[in-house]
Amino acid sequence: MPALPRVLDVEQLPVPELCAARLDGDLFELAGAWAPIDVAVTASDRAAAAASGVPSRWVAELGTASWIWGARSSSPSVPQFSAVVGERGPRPRRGVDLREVVIRSRDVAVLGTARVTTPARTIADLARRREWDEAEACRLAELGHVDATTLREHAARVRRTAHGLRAAQRLEALSRR
Repeated sequence: MPALPRVLDVEQLPVPELCAARLDGDLFELAGAWAPIDVAVTASDRAAAAASGVPSRWVAELGTASWIWGARSSSPSVPQFSAVVGERGPRPRRGVDLREVVIRSRDVAVLGTARVTTPARTIADLARRREWDEAEACRLAELGHVDATTLREHAARVRRTAHGLRAAQRLEALSRR
């Protein structure tokens, strides 16, 4: 009998069995998927859980990516993904936030079969948002080994985008920490 994967979804077991295993204390819910209670959850596991049920060409981003990398303690209530402009495909299912973006291949990491924005790209994307958690950005920079030079490069690049001046100022400040 083949071993079950570290992260389960309805592809491996039907919902009633997943729920029964959770009630029995064998599984816990992980961003809409399930994991055995004796598994130490990794970034790859979080990425697999977040990407469960979405097209493989989509890239986890923003808060979802921050959670995958370990800078947030919980996943966003609405998973956040992006797709390359023109490659979005069918309309996303309800409860998924999908943006079409321009993204370079070097700004995407592959964890298992899931695609996630790199820690540096994630910080730059978060810096453009109205809600800015500098402590989260610092944790992400530390976990992702993002150095000051990389932050300044992203600051120069985002300056020309929507909310770019605010993002560039935040990234510059972060690079001096």
